[in-house]
Amino acid sequence: AWRTALPQLLQLLASANMQALPVFGTLRASLATELPGPGRALEEYIENLQFTQAHALCTQLLLTESLDAPPPPTIVESRAA
Repeated sequence: AWRTALPQLLQLLASANMQALPVFGTLRASLATELPGPGRALEEYIENLQFTQAHALCTQLLLTESLDAPPPPTIVESRAA
């Protein structure tokens, strides 16, 4: 759940938009379950309005998530003889 909403949160944090607070509220539970350490750190940053640090952590989470994702399937074209 947090994977799909994190890009929206990232955008709000980049512009120091206070709408980041309720958006994070929707992510809090899933982050606490799936990523308790980073989730708690992100919560502290957002609660203290440290949007720059929260943005950096979100970026790191997205990059880590994409590195952990399996590679896309390779499409092999067959050539008719």
